[in-house]
Amino acid sequence: MHVLSWGTSLCRQVTERVARRKNGRGARRVTPAALGSPEWVREMLRQATEDGAYLQANWKRLMAKHPEQWVAIRRQRIVAHADTAESVLSQLTAKGIDPAWTTIELLTDRTKHLIL
Repeated sequence: MHVLSWGTSLCRQVTERVARRKNGRGARRVTPAALGSPEWVREMLRQATEDGAYLQANWKRLMAKHPEQWVAIRRQRIVAHADTAESVLSQLTAKGIDPAWTTIELLTDRTKHLIL
């Protein structure tokens, strides 16, 4: 699995966009105030953990339904899917779903090889 994490550039771009929208000052860094209260962040992280577990438990079924597609999972439901991550982000935005707090995954059985 290749779940987007805080360290990936796509996820970083999304969180920066969310922070800019929330604080209205064009900030480039995500600050605690931009994310919300500690309780809210804790709840979002709990949901993300549950969504990751849902993804793992249902991997084969989801692969059969959405092969080689990007999927977005929120509260243990597929809320968007498309051939590209950018399309999934557009769908989430159109639905009013915050991509920064959504599990986004490429459903593929191909192994990715990296040259480091």
